[in-house]
Amino acid sequence: MEEARTEVVKINFDAAANGRKMSFGLVARDHDGFVLGGRADVLDRNVQAEWAKLYVLEESINLARAKNWLRLEFESNYASLVNRLSKTNVDFSTMGYRIRELLKLLDPSFSFNFV
Repeated sequence: MEEARTEVVKINFDAAANGRKMSFGLVARDHDGFVLGGRADVLDRNVQAEWAKLYVLEESINLARAKNWLRLEFESNYASLVNRLSKTNVDFSTMGYRIRELLKLLDPSFSFNFV
């Protein structure tokens, strides 16, 4: 059982915002594609798409922390967020600050990639 925790867990996430609603989904899979967990919901939140996707990244991090997964690969098709995640040290916007705060939630023993 301990060996499974050292494998890379890939978490694919997406979100959409429309008016005063946002919806999101995430699914976590192991290296064989076996589904390990996930979550989906519709929330009453009036946010822009980029903030909705950041919210589901936070949900993904919370799932990984709850399951004690140490090696992670996050996948999103939202290029703007992936670019921000790749350059957190040079993004001084409000979103950049929030991203840095989210990444601090990860245990130092976590390893992760964004694709």
